[in-house]
Amino acid sequence: MPILSEFAVSPKSLERDQAADLRLQSRSVLSLFESSIKKYKTKDFKKVVVEVYTGDDNLEPLVSCCLNVCIVKIQEDISSFFSMGTLGKKKYIMKVLFKGLDLLVENRKIDSEILQEGYAEVRKRNFINCWEFGKKSSPNRKSVARLVCEHEIDAFTARLIVEDPSGKVLGDKEVIKERPSEYAFVNFLGKLVWKSPSEVVLLSKAKEEVGKLELKENV
Repeated sequence: MPILSEFAVSPKSLERDQAADLRLQSRSVLSLFESSIKKYKTKDFKKVVVEVYTGDDNLEPLVSCCLNVCIVKIQEDISSFFSMGTLGKKKYIMKVLFKGLDLLVENRKIDSEILQEGYAEVRKRNFINCWEFGKKSSPNRKSVARLVCEHEIDAFTARLIVEDPSGKVLGDKEVIKERPSEYAFVNFLGKLVWKSPSEVVLLSKAKEEVGKLELKENV
């Protein structure tokens, strides 16, 4: 049975460029929600797409599932999204998503508690999608490198940070800045490798150098 793990909001009544921009900006909070829900098996889908319409569009059927994707149709004037601030946009996307998820729960008997617990975790984290991708000790065990990632509505960034055992920051450098789409950055997230006690490198999944941090002195 498929595991519910992907969510998307797809505006159907906006101009093509605006719709693409909204989908891109929505990935920050939607990916945070995806990582916050517990594993939940469904009968026939792993992804939910909430299609947003305005006007007198015929929305029947409201819920339909095919090829592991469940499409839920709602009516909502989503054009106000672009005049909102960062936090407002994230909250609005979640409001629109749950307008669709409520229909899904009603029509497909999905466990709403799993979804609400995931949303509670999103709120607990203040809608901020920030996490530590990897951690690697230096060859002499005197410092630790971490890759700290932040997925915002306008960009994905990753910083390479090196600290000593006391937590003192010895180096801090941005090594990735990409569009906020997983397709744009996920392949850069390979692994951290120390080349020496004073140089650490981020390698891509293809084992190519993405960025490096050189400390001013051996530690």
